[in-house]
This record gives sequence, structure tokens and C-alpha cells, in this order.
Amino acid sequence: MRSKSCSKTRSEVLQVKDKLRIQAHIFFIFRSYWQKDKPLFYNMDLLLKQRYERIRNVDYNKAKEIQNEISYSQAVAMFLDISALIYQKQSEDETPISIPLKSIRITDDGVFTARFEQIFPLKDGVVFVEQPYQKYDVDAPEVKSQDSLPAKFTPSVPYYSLCNSVLEAMQIKDKIEFDETKLYYAFERILDREPSERFVLFI
Repeated sequence: MRSKSCSKTRSEVLQVKDKLRIQAHIFFIFRSYWQKDKPLFYNMDLLLKQRYERIRNVDYNKAKEIQNEISYSQAVAMFLDISALIYQKQSEDETPISIPLKSIRITDDGVFTARFEQIFPLKDGVVFVEQPYQKYDVDAPEVKSQDSLPAKFTPSVPYYSLCNSVLEAMQIKDKIEFDETKLYYAFERILDREPSERFVLFI
């Protein structure tokens, strides 16, 4: 019993260290922006809006399925392109909850697009699910464990699913393989098991 308690305490300490590490990463980036007389506030909304304008007219039917391992730079593009599609859909008060890899395609120019299989209403920061939905291994824990309807989720769930699909496309199981990168820290912020702690930021 004592050993189990100590193990749990160690796990909690490691989680705290990871969060402090992320906060320090954000602080030093913001400080560097400040020292260079750049805006302190990083506008993620603007980034995703600009990304969406670049990919909005991509023809899903002409894009190709992802069959081979993608590189880090392609993973970044995949994350940002599909995040932009999710962002746009959520700005219209609806959202997917799952982003399986099979729903994502890539063009010859390296642009990623997706077809959302199921869309649910989004109101006041809550996703309302009243009809049966397909579950995938890449889904957020609360989406996979939900066994009754109606259900409510946070708008973070499709981003959680997307991150796991990016890892699947890279053919790796853990984001630690690209540690200390922008994508790593973005995934750290989104892949928190606590829905209220997740947020989308790529810096």
C-alpha cells in the first residue's frame, strides 16, 4: 500500500513539473516578443483565420488519403490546416468531436483537408450530442467513455482527436519523439486529460 501511494505521488509531481515547464516555455516566448517590441498577445484566432483562407477552396475529392509516414513539417501543416477547419466550423456554432486519420487527406501541394463525418451543435462553449456517434481510438477520453445520451463535451474534443491522428500519421506513439518543438508544446496543452485545462496555442 505504501509503495502504491508513493508511486501516485511521484506521478502527480511529474504532472506538475510538465505544466510548469509549459508555462515557462510560454513565458520566455512572450518575453522575447516583448524585448523585440512585438505584440505581447499572440493571436491564435488570427493564425487560424489566415490558415482557413488559404485552404478553404481545397477540393477534398481531389486530395489523396494519407498512406505513408509524414514528416515533422507535414505534421505541423496537418495540425494547423485541420485546426483551421475546426475553428471555422466552431465559429458557425457547430463542431465535430472526432477527427480520425481516415477523414484527412493531403493535396499534391502539401495542403491538408478533412471531411467531418458527424457535426454537433455548439452553444455557449458546450457541445451538445443527442444522437449516437461513432467512436475512434484517437478520441478524447470523455468521448470514448460516454455511454449514454444526451451528452455534453467541451469544444476541445476535436483538437484532442486531431493530435492523436497527427501522431498516427507520423507513425509514432508519443509526442516525446519531437520534444522541445512548437508542435510538442501545442500537443502538451491540448492532450491534457482534464478538459477544462486544454487550450489551443501554437507558438
